[in-house]
Amino acid sequence: MACLAGPLADAAAAGSPRVALVVGNGRYAQAPLPNAVNDARAVAGTLEKLGFTVLALTDAKRDEMAAAVARAGEQLRGQNGVGLLYYAGHGVQIDWRNYMLPVDEQIESAADVAQQAIDVARVLAAFQAASTRMNIVVLDACRDNPFASGRTSGRGLAPMDAPAGTFLAYATAPGNVAEDGTASDLNGPYARFLVQELARPEARIEDVFKRVRFAVRRHTQGRQVPWESTSLVEDFSFARGIVAAPRLDRQERDEASARELADWQRVAAAGSLDDLYGYLQRYPSGLFAELARLRLEQQQRAAVQPLGRPGSAPQIDVTRRQYEVDDLVVWELHDRVQRTKRDLNFRVTSIFEERVIFSDGRYVLTQNDATVFDGAGEKSPPIVEVVADMAVGRRWRSAFTNTYNFVAYRNFYDSRVVALEELTTPMGVIPTFRVEHRGEQVYPDGRVLDLSRTTWVDAKRGRVLRQEWEHRWAPWSVGMNHAGRLVFSGVMQVVNEKPARR
Repeated sequence: MACLAGPLADAAAAGSPRVALVVGNGRYAQAPLPNAVNDARAVAGTLEKLGFTVLALTDAKRDEMAAAVARAGEQLRGQNGVGLLYYAGHGVQIDWRNYMLPVDEQIESAADVAQQAIDVARVLAAFQAASTRMNIVVLDACRDNPFASGRTSGRGLAPMDAPAGTFLAYATAPGNVAEDGTASDLNGPYARFLVQELARPEARIEDVFKRVRFAVRRHTQGRQVPWESTSLVEDFSFARGIVAAPRLDRQERDEASARELADWQRVAAAGSLDDLYGYLQRYPSGLFAELARLRLEQQQRAAVQPLGRPGSAPQIDVTRRQYEVDDLVVWELHDRVQRTKRDLNFRVTSIFEERVIFSDGRYVLTQNDATVFDGAGEKSPPIVEVVADMAVGRRWRSAFTNTYNFVAYRNFYDSRVVALEELTTPMGVIPTFRVEHRGEQVYPDGRVLDLSRTTWVDAKRGRVLRQEWEHRWAPWSVGMNHAGRLVFSGVMQVVNEKPARR
């Protein structure tokens, strides 16, 4: 059905067209869902107000769903637009493919699913065939599977890798089930918090879904934890569509960092679950978000873990990969400028809260591998090398002050996971995430170093196994007549690890 343009539509008129297919199925012959239709209506109404063209279906049969998919593709064709699917209803997985179930399904065996249900990949294919610029898929379809008794395979939905230019969101981690709520609730928790966060129209898409994730986790006490996978390279807000990434000048960035630092210090001192959740709602991609999530896991362990697809990287568990006293890590350092090579042996000599002290203070990390202190100085806040939800496309920013010989240098890095690849090490071939970091270091006199760093992170344990750096003077550095000159280039790689005896 065609939608109404909302009051914010004019703000997005000049942007790429945005078409949303919203489906809510609840009137099943068996296992009806009391809130799926309400969820879909709430999301559809909110998207309309934000300027989306909405095709809305409720309690749809298979032919109606197939026709709506085709119609959404036609509306997007050749527009370089944004396609969005929101589905609330029953979903099943067969052979690592996810299907949306129409209300007229009469499935007797797994073989019936492909003929009677709608493959989520079919919707993505319709969007891609229309040459969309960006695709968003939200599957609020991870309810308890009423067809699990021999007729389908697997619990919940299967993990999917986000194709290029796609953002995938699940109401709960793949392989798990979500709560639908009761009829008196009117909406399931995922839809309720999604609509609430969509009301922040300028928020970046990643921040919207992070806030939803933390809100649902808090509401369900860790029984349901939403999950996302992204391959987006552009920023998106639901009110304005595809937008330029926000750029702050150095003064604005420093002031924002100082405000967040003060907030985090209050949260860290209090240490309660409410304070941690409050911080993550205010700063879903904040400088201390990974430390907050680590403390959250230590206090309230999530009751779900995402299902891993064969051959894909597992989700990093931020509690199982922690260091212990007497762990030994041997790094090999190559200085490409001085043409030197040496081994660095770091043994864990003490642990204080989330800080891990190596060799009596020569090197300090957090339990989630953020760098606090190294040979180049002390980092405040720590440099975030690893995030808990590592996946290709994941992005974050680290802004920090590096103090060396009593001189403070302002730094920042923009980081992005660019690939899942195997790394050959003396310890064997290890699946890793390759992360690229780009940033700058600002000296007190105004000179600027351009910073480039690539890290390889163990995809199972979240440990940094290899780093490559390159530092050059920025072209605009004050008073420099050697802009672009290489200052440092080096490689560090772990060549041996010896865990302490347990």
